[in-house]
Amino acid sequence: MEDDTHSIISALFEEHAESIFRFATLSLPRDLDAKDVVQEVFLKAYRSWNTYNKGSNERTWLYQIAKNHIYA
Repeated sequence: MEDDTHSIISALFEEHAESIFRFATLSLPRDLDAKDVVQEVFLKAYRSWNTYNKGSNERTWLYQIAKNHIYA
């Protein structure tokens, strides 16, 4: 199961990391680094994959994690 999750999150990273980075760059206060946000988003995604609603849009889910991290 853990190997499957790792593979899934790796694939999501390959597909979405650049757009999450651009979103973070445009949304961040100056004291946060967009690269750190990307790292945190995918770490949180990995940790919470078992609670992800598999019928939901993955991109929307990742952006929500990014928004929550940036604006928390």
